[in-house]
Amino acid sequence: VKLLAFTSPRLTFKHGEVLVKQGDPGDAAFIVISGRGEIWLTTDEHQTLKLRDVHPKEVIGEIALLVDAPRSATIRAVEDMTVLKLDKAEFLGLVRQDQAVSNQLIRVLAERLDQTTKQLTNRNNNSNNKE
Repeated sequence: VKLLAFTSPRLTFKHGEVLVKQGDPGDAAFIVISGRGEIWLTTDEHQTLKLRDVHPKEVIGEIALLVDAPRSATIRAVEDMTVLKLDKAEFLGLVRQDQAVSNQLIRVLAERLDQTTKQLTNRNNNSNNKE
């Protein structure tokens, strides 16, 4: 992974800039070097929901690459962010070649799924209590 720091393009996004937009094709994943962002989802009912914060050392944008689908959410910088860009072939090659990376990715995705499930359950419970 350290080799990626030397071989991958380093991109900077200013506060408020969008790294990836929901619905766009997924052509790369990113490793956050510095700064902070937020992940937002727009529902079919046009509601905008904040899913979570993004912090340094996190991999973001990987879901579109793993499932070969458009971006599932929008990622916006809430302070200046620097990221390493891993194109699709580079990212998938790393996942295939390094068992430790694969295992870590599975763990992170499972944690995110658990967190999202809890958020949706809480929103649903709050919605039902208002009725």
